[in-house]
Amino acid sequence: MDFARLDEIDDPNTQLMVKKACLLHDVPEDYSYSVNDLADVLGLNDQEMILLDLLDRKSRSENAYWMGILKNPVALRIKLADRIANLHDLRRWIVTGGQDDPRARNIYSKYCREKVFIQRKFDKMYSQGGQDDSTDTLRGMVQEIQEILSDIELS
Repeated sequence: MDFARLDEIDDPNTQLMVKKACLLHDVPEDYSYSVNDLADVLGLNDQEMILLDLLDRKSRSENAYWMGILKNPVALRIKLADRIANLHDLRRWIVTGGQDDPRARNIYSKYCREKVFIQRKFDKMYSQGGQDDSTDTLRGMVQEIQEILSDIELS
């Protein structure tokens, strides 16, 4: 949630929705709770359920997963914030001696591949008019991912 740039969201309802999704987006993937289970227990609304569903990898392909997220600016903000947080953790791990750990290298390689995919699709989808302040925020988040990856530079 720290990297979701909540201060750049004017609508308090959208801010709250983003906070909830940031906190809950890994639960369906990591535990045996479905989005519907979470909705029942926590009283999530339809928009919140849609966000969590988009952010749940389920059994869909990587391409389908990312395309769903890229089409929804709020889901994209949450996913980019999550990736930025994960990259900060990865950088800390590498700096403290994990640079030779194969798991760190695999995660770094995965994030590099994803970044190329995200950048290409983002540029295609968000360069065709209809831009607003949230597009600038998302573009800045994509750039931040690139900067952290460049800073890590495992080869």
